[in-house]
Amino acid sequence: VNLAFISNANNIFFGDFRLHGQLANIAYLPVPWLKLTAYGYLLDFKDSVAARQDTQTLGLRASGELEAGPGKFSYALEYAQQSDYADAPANVEADYSLLEAGYGSKAVGGKLGYEVLGSNGGLYGLQTPLATLHAHDGWADQFLNTPATGLRNTYASVNGALGAWSGLLRYHVWQADFGGADYGDEVDVLASYAVNDAFLLSAKYADYKADTFSVDTRKTWLIAEYKF
Repeated sequence: VNLAFISNANNIFFGDFRLHGQLANIAYLPVPWLKLTAYGYLLDFKDSVAARQDTQTLGLRASGELEAGPGKFSYALEYAQQSDYADAPANVEADYSLLEAGYGSKAVGGKLGYEVLGSNGGLYGLQTPLATLHAHDGWADQFLNTPATGLRNTYASVNGALGAWSGLLRYHVWQADFGGADYGDEVDVLASYAVNDAFLLSAKYADYKADTFSVDTRKTWLIAEYKF
């Protein structure tokens, strides 16, 4: 059981905003291959904007892993409803759903997923204002805020490791939840080399090809990480 009360948050762009946040996350493991999670997030921002409205989000998630041959099969199913809360207008209402399956061993793995951040008839798209969005919706950062028409994210990824090397390849295809417009697609690539147990070198690349949303965007990172 995790309960949290938040009065202030700072984002990666040095934004500083005050809120009254009440977060509850309750997990239960009835069998080794099934984890059930129920959550409720109540967010009341002092200064609301389109991507940071007051919201109430209630959801359920089922996830787990099953031994299968030399590796493990993993899965996740999730559904949530987001609605207006505190000072939010009535059009703040949308659903969230996720279907994900994968298989992996120590050497190689893969994953397929379909995620929908819903839309209220094109008036409001489900928002996750406290999330680490870079990790989920493409490294080119085109969807840090969900468009009012919502977001459907179909994705596939492959990861592997060989000696000191490891890598990840992920592909996204995005569409609007309301109207079904093609937003674009993106390829994300990560390659890492472990010099030793403490020192890691990585190269990371994102290539977003726009269709009806934003513009073509490419980003590259060179990363050196030292653990102590």
